[in-house]
Amino acid sequence: MLHEVLALAVLVALNPVLLAFTLLVISRPRTVPNLLAFWLGSLMVNVPAFLIALLAMHLVPSFADFAHSLATPDPQTSVRPVQVASGVVALALATVMMVRLRMRDRARQLVAAGVGGDGSPALPEADDPNSVSRPRPLVAVAARVTSAVTRLAGRVRGAWDGGSLWPSLLMGMGYFASLPLIFLVGTIVVASGAPVAAQIGAVVAFVLVMLGALELALLGYVISPEKTQAVLKPVHDWSAANRQQILITLLLVIGIWQLVKGFAIL
Repeated sequence: MLHEVLALAVLVALNPVLLAFTLLVISRPRTVPNLLAFWLGSLMVNVPAFLIALLAMHLVPSFADFAHSLATPDPQTSVRPVQVASGVVALALATVMMVRLRMRDRARQLVAAGVGGDGSPALPEADDPNSVSRPRPLVAVAARVTSAVTRLAGRVRGAWDGGSLWPSLLMGMGYFASLPLIFLVGTIVVASGAPVAAQIGAVVAFVLVMLGALELALLGYVISPEKTQAVLKPVHDWSAANRQQILITLLLVIGIWQLVKGFAIL
């Protein structure tokens, strides 16, 4: 039983989504504390999720049948539309970010060249005397909402750039195993007939191995911080310079993978 669970965990550990998350965390200041915060956040979510599923499969036999059907869904299952929808949303977000990044780069090039957006020399904008100065109610509400969102985004960006730990903790809590994976592991463990303590140990071991990429980086910092820093500094510099591209790639991978699962292509 244990070797099956660990073999599955190794495959999950090679998930490009986790590798992309790891690169995002490494790109931040205070790399080691933020890696630790991400790891703890993932443990806080994943370990209880696996243990609760395992407990439910022991206490409620009908739940074990439901878990098995969800872990090995048929093409008509209701899970697939959710996977397709989440894949479309992820790809849409990636597309919006790519367009905004391209527009920002274009604007920087125009500013560096000293020309306006239409190719003419950039001139200071004059106030339009004919502009309407009386804001309409809906416009005023939209302006307040936009201002609040902008302030919130500024605070989040300041916390991210300043190396605060809570963004990494929240990212770690957002990286949780899918329900089919949780139930698949639970089905394998329960079907083994091993003692309950051994089943709990197998589930915890699965989660630890699943987060192996993070743990290897943290272990490297503990055993040989100088060598690890020398190895990861180029990775840190590159990921910090390409943070937006990494996030776009992460969304693309998630979106494509969800569509592949949703349409049962593989």
